[in-house]
Amino acid sequence: MRAGQFKSMFFKKNEIDSGILVICIHGFGESGQSFDEIFESDLAKKYSLVVPDLPGFGFSKLVGLPGGIEETARFLEEFLLSVGSEKNIIIVAHSMGAAVACFLAEKLGDRVRAFISIEGFLIADKKRYSSRYSLFSDPEKFKQNILESLAKSEECSMIRYRLALTQANAAALFLWARSCYELAADSDVIGRRFLDLKVRKIYLFGGRSLDSESRDFLSLNNVDVKEFIDSGHWLMEEQPDVYKSILEFLEKPLIKIKSPGER
Repeated sequence: MRAGQFKSMFFKKNEIDSGILVICIHGFGESGQSFDEIFESDLAKKYSLVVPDLPGFGFSKLVGLPGGIEETARFLEEFLLSVGSEKNIIIVAHSMGAAVACFLAEKLGDRVRAFISIEGFLIADKKRYSSRYSLFSDPEKFKQNILESLAKSEECSMIRYRLALTQANAAALFLWARSCYELAADSDVIGRRFLDLKVRKIYLFGGRSLDSESRDFLSLNNVDVKEFIDSGHWLMEEQPDVYKSILEFLEKPLIKIKSPGER
């Protein structure tokens, strides 16, 4: 693994002789650190990996960028041209990062070979911390409100999230939240974008985390899912087998559906 920088964006990468590049897209207020364990997984032996700190998060500054969901996707498209222009892409995205990833996948088209959503944003859930953006006009107060809520928790995953959020740019937090919820004003519009992607996809979630509305959405639309019963929102950190499950999904043979009249 080695580190790099594209414009103002910091990233980690592991490059092997592979025609496929896996990009990991972190969630709201987090950084690429939430995917650190992937570099020790078997995925790193099979595929090239790139894990960025998106603009405004982790070690990446928010410089001259609006910072919303769609703008971040456009920036990632440009980034991928610089680090993997010849490679096909597998997307692994967590939480609100999956909303960014849907726009990115649309832009990349046939280059995307698979989409793995880990507790990805599907519908406008008002219980998420990010939904509080509408209560504030000052991004710093919005950030502080979330940090104060997280300070009450003693769970390891929440403590780790609070540390990541402390490092996040308040304007980036606010812009991500506002742009995502404005896009999701019609409730499931982001979930529909996920469904409409013409690519192999799976949705992984923790049994202690995912809301009932998202579960119903996945069930009604026959999405390929895998539940980790004893996990919460951060499967990448809480569930050692998550990357093994992703590799098994990627290596599972495709079942060809015969067209009418085909023998």
